[in-house]
Amino acid sequence: IVAVVADLIGIKYKAFENLSKITAYLVLPVLGLAGLFITFHLGKPERGFLFPFYFSNYKSWMVIGGWSVGLAIPIVVGYAALWYFRLYQTIRRILGVIGLPLLGFLSFYTGLLLSGAKFVPLWSQQYLPYLFLNSGILTGMAGAGLMFVFFRAFLSTSPSGSSGVLQVLGYGILAAIVVELLEINLFMN
Repeated sequence: IVAVVADLIGIKYKAFENLSKITAYLVLPVLGLAGLFITFHLGKPERGFLFPFYFSNYKSWMVIGGWSVGLAIPIVVGYAALWYFRLYQTIRRILGVIGLPLLGFLSFYTGLLLSGAKFVPLWSQQYLPYLFLNSGILTGMAGAGLMFVFFRAFLSTSPSGSSGVLQVLGYGILAAIVVELLEINLFMN
């Protein structure tokens, strides 16, 4: 989500393209590890690796999440590959925009999964999914910003315009923190 938004801002402000590219690459190992963790968490990893054959109860949040991760991986890999090979920036941006709802749902879905446990009153379906969505975006912005600072400091030869990127990213993080505090307040009350 952060990579695509930065890429779209990069249409007008080219300095954001570096943030988008770094974030697109950063997401690959993170999504790979997340997929492995959830697969081995199932207890039968072969079912996770072959999920299209086993995940057929389409009313289960675990199955919906498995399919969401399974559909997100090619989109994320394709987006990063289009950045890496510097091909078809319009197609890359279209693929990113198509992936936004699915990737947003991935963050949202964990809250839905947990709130499905009706025996835990604190896990309210009214607030928990939104808390997870905001937290995921906030974490994504923080991780992207950290990697952007790292690459700017150690690998960049010309950091022109990057301070503006960091300033906008900082304001975005601050806004997400305020929203999350409001969500936590609603959630706890």
